[in-house]
Amino acid sequence: MQSQMQRKNRTQTGLETLNANLRRISLDIPDVDLKLHAWAHRHSTTDDMITLRGPHIAAVQPLIEKLRSQSYGPILLEGISPPWILEALLQAPPPESTRGFRQRIIVLQRDWDEFFDGLAIVDLGEELGSDRIEWFIGEDSADRLLAWLEDRITDSPPAFAVQNPVLRARSTPDASALLKQMTDRFDRNEASLIQAVNEQPPHDNSWWLQRFSHTDGQEPLRVLIPVSRYTTYLRHIASDLADAFRGMGFESRIVCERDHSTKMSTSSLLHELNRFRPHLIVSINYTRSMLGPHIPKHIPHVCWIQDSMPHLYAKQVGSQFGARDFIVGMVKPELTSRYGYPPSRTRSLPMCAARSKFSSENTTDDFDAEICWATHQSEAPSVMKRDMLDSLAQQSPGSVDRIASLLDEVERSILNLTDERVHHLLEELLDSSLFPAGIPEAAHEARSHILHTMVVPYAERVFRHQTAEWVAEIASERDWRFRLYGHGWEQHPTLSAYAAGPLEHGDQIRDSYRRSGVHLHASINQTLHQRVVECVLSGGLPLCRITHQSMFATYKLLATQAQPMPREETPYEPDHPKSPWFVSSGDNDLAAIYIDLMIRFGYARPDQLRNNRVTWQKQRLDGYRAEMESPTTRSQAQLFSSMYGQLFSSKETLGALLEKTIEDRQARSEQIARLQDAIPEIMTTDGFARELISMIRLEQSRLATL
Repeated sequence: MQSQMQRKNRTQTGLETLNANLRRISLDIPDVDLKLHAWAHRHSTTDDMITLRGPHIAAVQPLIEKLRSQSYGPILLEGISPPWILEALLQAPPPESTRGFRQRIIVLQRDWDEFFDGLAIVDLGEELGSDRIEWFIGEDSADRLLAWLEDRITDSPPAFAVQNPVLRARSTPDASALLKQMTDRFDRNEASLIQAVNEQPPHDNSWWLQRFSHTDGQEPLRVLIPVSRYTTYLRHIASDLADAFRGMGFESRIVCERDHSTKMSTSSLLHELNRFRPHLIVSINYTRSMLGPHIPKHIPHVCWIQDSMPHLYAKQVGSQFGARDFIVGMVKPELTSRYGYPPSRTRSLPMCAARSKFSSENTTDDFDAEICWATHQSEAPSVMKRDMLDSLAQQSPGSVDRIASLLDEVERSILNLTDERVHHLLEELLDSSLFPAGIPEAAHEARSHILHTMVVPYAERVFRHQTAEWVAEIASERDWRFRLYGHGWEQHPTLSAYAAGPLEHGDQIRDSYRRSGVHLHASINQTLHQRVVECVLSGGLPLCRITHQSMFATYKLLATQAQPMPREETPYEPDHPKSPWFVSSGDNDLAAIYIDLMIRFGYARPDQLRNNRVTWQKQRLDGYRAEMESPTTRSQAQLFSSMYGQLFSSKETLGALLEKTIEDRQARSEQIARLQDAIPEIMTTDGFARELISMIRLEQSRLATL
């Protein structure tokens, strides 16, 4: 009698757990009441199911570790009774390498009773109802799974098949056989896509020149932009660029993962190449060859460099460029001088922002906070350094101590910056630490990798966090509100009190720009970052921490206004290479501003700027003037020079600047208006898109005449 009562209670508890789990699942169960009634009469949970939890989790742990490190295509799990493997997959942390990715799980179960058994053992929580889980249950589950795959045939196919060790009723075919079928179908489809792309007729230079010449009556130019949704910024700027092309009358299309549980494959891009037939491909931080070996070489391709990604610094990359490959954006000189990037098709272009998204129609003097900063670089420098060294220990354990010492020296140097040219300083630290006898030719790529993946990012992190600490101290002293927007600040050891969560790119961040006294930016890489442009366009006021290196923009701009030194003050004729040329603060407002900042920020002593003059030798002057002949370079320098009232270099200069800016609302409004007038079109997505098309048209014109 007691065992019968225990069985009844256990069945009732199991039914309650089952119903709780089923309520979370969006699953159409035919004759559900009859199925559940019949299941309740047969149900008998055994203690063996509970004891299997440890062994099952241990068996799947190697897979969990893989999922922790990177993203994969779906996992096919056959059988959830007992549900311990499913539970482990649901609780697995997201991959560290792909922010926002949520691993897709495909659950396959042939027998409904066995399915109910698994859901009756333990409450699996709200994640069970996640849209990242696909359910295929019942006798026809395998057929429905294969049909589901056909609708996603260009996404990455399932990467792993896991079968519950105590599965009673296997699917026909079972998980392993289904995985092979799905992979084969995917491979066949990709092969057909490759064949279709290869069959597209190539066009000659004259045809491409005509297509990029905007002749009346032509069909619109078609632009394809592949980008991953698992980025904090790139997917937004890709969308903004697509809108800019549409504003020019073009058709533009984004290739992106369909949701946060999809991993894009080469087939996704091949599918769009066949369907959309683009005249131009623009990819961010990836060259044509990096998109795959089957991207047609006759279609113009632009690699838009937004970051100094290490994979770009290799001679093998430069050697693969064809006549219609273009490189634009944050282009470092070494890409052309050392790694073989084509100079005629490589152009440095600034970061940009969309006027259509960031507008100042609704300005306000009511602040939600006096000081704000939007940045996702929240991980403390100490944590970043530890993670880099831990990763290095697995790849090259013998170099850990030397790199650790190098990073320590980088940190000390950044925390005590004075008048150094920061990037020159970082390269000197790297070379003296790792290559004291000189850089062997074979080591240049390794050096670039260390510089761009460790030294510069770590220096940038230290620079930014030192700035944030200054702000926190100033805000506390003045009783100002300080908000740090971005992922992860709530975990920072000293700045968590200022964490305000991430801002969505668009309305949220635009409103924050408008409703903040100031928005900060600090970078050793880019003073004129897109966040600065977004802020100005939105009607906000950016304050930027600079280094001595930043001042070279104004220095070169002043060179275009220089005149020869009076003949009585020099033995050289004006055209002699050593002839001194100058501008004077007495009759040049920009020179007066430059001299003031250089002295006030400690970048020069008064005796170095004798007679309040900025001077050059003629041989240097000619090079700077040649640089400034580029409208893009000149407009950037002019914008930077117009920001002299928003620049700081230390805690002291920041404090004085904040006090002046926050307390003088009228001056703040006037400066915002001046900066908005100074934003050059090339720093907007509309101007950037036009420059891109002009660059390609010019090259096609050159090729057509060969």
